[in-house]
Amino acid sequence: MKKSIRFIIIVIVGLMNCCGIHAINKNIHVIKYIYIYNGHTNPDEDPNGRGARIPSHEVPCSIDSSDGIELKGEGNVDIIYYEIWQSGIGCIAKFEDEEDFLKVLFTLKGEYEIHFETANCTYIGKFVL
Repeated sequence: MKKSIRFIIIVIVGLMNCCGIHAINKNIHVIKYIYIYNGHTNPDEDPNGRGARIPSHEVPCSIDSSDGIELKGEGNVDIIYYEIWQSGIGCIAKFEDEEDFLKVLFTLKGEYEIHFETANCTYIGKFVL
C-alpha cells in the first residue's frame, strides 16, 4: 500500500514539474534553469578528478522584455555573457549587454536554449517563443 501511494505521489509531482516554461503574459516567461560549474570553481568538486558530487539544481528564472532577467533565489547574479543556442546549430548569438540580448530574443520564433555565463557557472534553460 505504501509503495502504491508513494508511486502515485511521484507521478503527480512529476506531472506538475514537466513543464519548464510558463507564459505569464505576452512578454514575461518563467524558465527553469539548471546550472553547471565552469572549470574547477565548484566547492563540492572532488580533488581526485571524479567531478562534482552533487547534481545541478533547477533555478526558476523570469525573462521580461521590459523588466529584464531575474534568477530567483540566486541573489544578485553578475552575468558576463547572454547566449542564444539553436538545436543542431549551436550558439547563434552572444551578448555582453542584457538589453541587446532581450531585444533580439523577443524577435525570435521557435525553441531555443538560453545560456547565462557567470564567473563561476553557466545557467542553461529552454525558451519557446
